[in-house]
Amino acid sequence: MSNKNLYEQKMKAQLQLWQSDADKLMARASIASADVQLEMKKIAGGLNKKVKEGKRKLFDIGESGEEAWEKLKDGAEATLKSIQDAFGEAATKFKE
Repeated sequence: MSNKNLYEQKMKAQLQLWQSDADKLMARASIASADVQLEMKKIAGGLNKKVKEGKRKLFDIGESGEEAWEKLKDGAEATLKSIQDAFGEAATKFKE
């Protein structure tokens, strides 16, 4: 299996995990107080947007050639870092 394929599998698994976490946040929001519910839904919406961006990067990598994907990898890594940071901020905010 090529490095590209391994990277795609790793990225896909991480994005699926984050999508699941965002969905769980939305489910938790439905039972929260009105003020908290609005904030949670806003944050979950932002997380979903970031995950979709990650999925677009994954698609781009999947469509690229064996050599070209290396050029796309840096952008994908930056997107993954951004998503990870956003989830960290959300987790911190709702632990309060």
